[in-house]
Amino acid sequence: MRGSLSQRRWWGGAAVVALVYIVLVGAVMALTWGWTDRTPDWPIASYDEKMYHRPVIEQFAQQWPAVDLRDYASATTPGYHLLAAAVWRHTNPATVRVVSGLACVLAPLLLYGFVSRRLGPGPGALITCTVCLCNYVIGSAAFLTTDSFSLIFVIVALGAMLRALDGAGRRWLVIAAAAVIAVVLVRQIQVWLCGPLLVTAWLCRKHDRASLPIGMAGCAAAGAAVAYFLWLWGGLTPPSFAAQHGGGWNFAAIPYILSLFGLLGICYIGFLAPSRYDKSALLIGAAAGLVIALVFVTAPSEPAGRWAGVIWLAADKLPVIAGRSVVFIVLCPLGGAAVALWASRTWDRGGGVLLLSLLAFTIAHTANAQAWQRYYEPFLLILCALLASRSDVRRAWAMLGIAVLLIGLGVVTAVKVYVPIAGG
Repeated sequence: MRGSLSQRRWWGGAAVVALVYIVLVGAVMALTWGWTDRTPDWPIASYDEKMYHRPVIEQFAQQWPAVDLRDYASATTPGYHLLAAAVWRHTNPATVRVVSGLACVLAPLLLYGFVSRRLGPGPGALITCTVCLCNYVIGSAAFLTTDSFSLIFVIVALGAMLRALDGAGRRWLVIAAAAVIAVVLVRQIQVWLCGPLLVTAWLCRKHDRASLPIGMAGCAAAGAAVAYFLWLWGGLTPPSFAAQHGGGWNFAAIPYILSLFGLLGICYIGFLAPSRYDKSALLIGAAAGLVIALVFVTAPSEPAGRWAGVIWLAADKLPVIAGRSVVFIVLCPLGGAAVALWASRTWDRGGGVLLLSLLAFTIAHTANAQAWQRYYEPFLLILCALLASRSDVRRAWAMLGIAVLLIGLGVVTAVKVYVPIAGG
């Protein structure tokens, strides 16, 4: 009886997550159903669909099966476009958009599955809804873009790694490896997942000798796929996007990601619960964050790729000293302290792999010439949800911080997505 009740609660939480996602994404689809012959500036995903992804899908459908992958109007690997083109050939553009949006519901549902295992259905559903309410996730899922679709494989990869580290069996490592291979075929920048995968395989080797070969094989296959496209394109992106996204390193990604992680950490304070024993870690983390804020240039600049995001907007309004924005000088120490606290609270191997993922993700995104918040926020929300599920403490009021985050994300999404659409 108790097991049946628990199962009903779990499915109830899953239904809530699915309903929130479908309502939010479905509303955008319904309000923009006729947007096929114009290019509104907002939400940005609609512009990306019109100018980049939809033409690529149509091009691939026309070329099928002899698709030319040497150059096309997208900065990413062609996995998503090939799948969409296969559907396009047998249906119509509207159906492709609906199928894509419905497929993306797998991302929050999978995240809920991994998070609720430890936190329970109620907290798991609320935390997962932070991803559903992210304006970048909603926009990307409602239009034909690669962002939200790639998150399915990111969540599967990280969640499967955690399950493998928990001793759930070799199959989870195989699933993680398969997800890493799949995601680099959708967005090549996600190759950073090879690092956590290899470390997970190495940590699991004591219990299963096949773990390390599985991890190495997954990394080799993912690396080979990315290497093939780098050779085919002659760079990090198709030639058409070499100047915009492959035009050099942008180290502003480091302070931006750290600052955003710190802001999210405030809302997860109930899972961090700093104590007097964390004083040294807090000071070291904050000091490291301050060094990062002072080392890297953070003055807003569109030509330099330092723009497009709430923190960039704030930095543009406040003083900049010697190329360093005071906004980042304040927020980077906060981010460093958040990293230190998460390290203290998630002391097991799974927590370590998640924090390694943050490092790998950050390093990978320095290769993108554009330091845009849209590239960072969805993953950081996913990472915080998974970290919370590994935390060894949870205050009674922990969900209040999540409620504040949900309200904040909801307001931002309303302003950036629904208001412009309704007025457009």
